[in-house]
Amino acid sequence: MGGVKDGEARNEGGGGATYDRQAVAARQWAEWRATRRHLIGASAALALGGGLTGWRPTLQTAAAQDAPTPGGSVNMGIVADVQSFDPPVPGDNMSIWTMLNIYDQLLRVSKDGTSVEPCLAESYELSDDLLTYTFKLRPGVVFHDGTPLKASDVKYCLDRVSFSEESGWLSLFTAVEGTEAPDDATFVLRVKQPWAPMVANMGLFAASIYPEAAHKAQGSALFEKPIGTGPFILESWEKGAAITLSKNPNYWLAGQPYLDEVVFAIVADANTRIIQLQGGDLDIAADVPFSQIESINLDENIDVQVAPVGRVDYVAINNTRPPFDDVKVRQALNYAVDKEAIIQAVLYGRAQVAQSALPRMRFWNDEIQPYPYDPEKAKALLAESSAAGGFKTTLGVTAGEPVDSAVATILKDQLAAIGVEVELYEQEGAGLYVDVFRGMDYDLVIQYHTTDTVDASQITRYAMASRDDGTGALWTGYSNPRIDELTAQALTEQDPARREQMYSEIQKLGFDDAFILYLYFPDSRTGVRTDVKGFGILPTANYRMWEVWKEQ
Repeated sequence: MGGVKDGEARNEGGGGATYDRQAVAARQWAEWRATRRHLIGASAALALGGGLTGWRPTLQTAAAQDAPTPGGSVNMGIVADVQSFDPPVPGDNMSIWTMLNIYDQLLRVSKDGTSVEPCLAESYELSDDLLTYTFKLRPGVVFHDGTPLKASDVKYCLDRVSFSEESGWLSLFTAVEGTEAPDDATFVLRVKQPWAPMVANMGLFAASIYPEAAHKAQGSALFEKPIGTGPFILESWEKGAAITLSKNPNYWLAGQPYLDEVVFAIVADANTRIIQLQGGDLDIAADVPFSQIESINLDENIDVQVAPVGRVDYVAINNTRPPFDDVKVRQALNYAVDKEAIIQAVLYGRAQVAQSALPRMRFWNDEIQPYPYDPEKAKALLAESSAAGGFKTTLGVTAGEPVDSAVATILKDQLAAIGVEVELYEQEGAGLYVDVFRGMDYDLVIQYHTTDTVDASQITRYAMASRDDGTGALWTGYSNPRIDELTAQALTEQDPARREQMYSEIQKLGFDDAFILYLYFPDSRTGVRTDVKGFGILPTANYRMWEVWKEQ
């Protein structure tokens, strides 16, 4: 099968419009949502570039018994509704985490969140020239509608995420040259050049598998009642209220799922979620407020699971605006803020001071020491800078986010102590993100980001490279040619030790240039009733509901 060259126009089958795939991919990088989730890892067994190094998360889960009890239902309170069940389309957390319980991928993130493991592909081989991946599919897998899984279904779905303008994730699949399904049990993927993140990207939610025939027959209507091969079937979707999943009796993983039903109740208000958890209406409640963790843990029927996730919170700095185009000014801001005090006062100690735009994940450079709180150093740097004598600026905060608002108040006071007068303003989340942050119409703005794959390349391209991803290094306008060079090289480098060196250097360069004001790596907080077993938040922030069971 012929491939698609860089910059070559492609006309999709079925009368799709002709478009420049690379241009669309670049645009989509610029639209990639920072207001989301995830984390990474890799395994030598799956040829992700060797053994793991650096941070090892501890997955905190309810203690499981030797013999899980099948049956029953679990109600989990989540913060927002699903936006879409069409795998290559959405970027919101609720869509992603729910889809991962309905669909399967060729490979999936492992339970500890630091590697990928076989899923629909029970094995794969990589050619000697590192250009061809041959996946062998697990035998006997059927879709929710009873039709057998075939390699042609995999090809159809991977072609759609890799080549179709409908895909919101083209940027992670630009290395794909072409795909083949030589027989029903074999899927072949070819890349243009050796591509280190390729296997990791096979575990991306956007690479989920659904039946080709059903999608061709139903089009977008399929995703109102999606069909996958995953552990649960979508039973109903009451938009704005609840998503009900039922057990897939034909799931390929013997004995799982244990539960007959999972209900994701949409309860946007955190206090309401906690009241319903304490009253027994919810079995699990997401995003427990930091301030309530200790008091909720006093209830003998509830455990609050606190676990590290791959997220970093920061203040974006518009490097294109004076005086922020002066590195000494940016460094002064970092020295002026007491991040540990913020963590204790606002997050009740449930975070770690940040020193990297890469979250706590594989290739995170834990040797970088955070900027210490040193207001005298900050004053000295400011006196040496283009903003000697101080200056006025603005700081944008998402309206209705109490944590961000509290952090912003502290920032205002601490920056005032070094001669920086900050005017705070609030704006609705989507507007602040799209119009202000992405539009680079800001001085300072509080933001966060997470990762979606088990490879560091996504975040480094998005968060630190100035030209590769179209975001301009988090829409800060920061540019470091050495970072751009290393980011590109790391995509094709096969030696894990060398990749680690590259990503470590990238992080150190960004840290030294203080292109953002680093804040913290927060932990996840989930309230779980004690009769629910086997639940845990992965470092990638999702949850494997097929492993959850309930005492009867």
